[in-house]
Amino acid sequence: MHALQARFKVPSQTTLVRDIGAFYAEEKMKLQDFFSENCGRVCLTTNSWTSIQIFTYDDKSFRRGYRRTIESYLNNWNLNWVFSVTVDNASSNDVAIKYLK
Repeated sequence: MHALQARFKVPSQTTLVRDIGAFYAEEKMKLQDFFSENCGRVCLTTNSWTSIQIFTYDDKSFRRGYRRTIESYLNNWNLNWVFSVTVDNASSNDVAIKYLK
């Protein structure tokens, strides 16, 4: 950056982490307030992939983790009303809908 603008001082990593974290927290709070005041329902879209090369893959374990992840995000954002859920394939879609009911 010095070559582009000699007077520009690059902030330290500590400053960036602090400022970005504070900005994120502030904007998240604004969004949560907006959702609680204006949103009756939300629509979720998610995408995941699995590899056929993983022979030790436990589908039930993955689905439990996937469901818990979705649930934790809904709880974290105080989103209680889900209108629709769209996932990347039909079987995952069925599982997600069944779990969220």
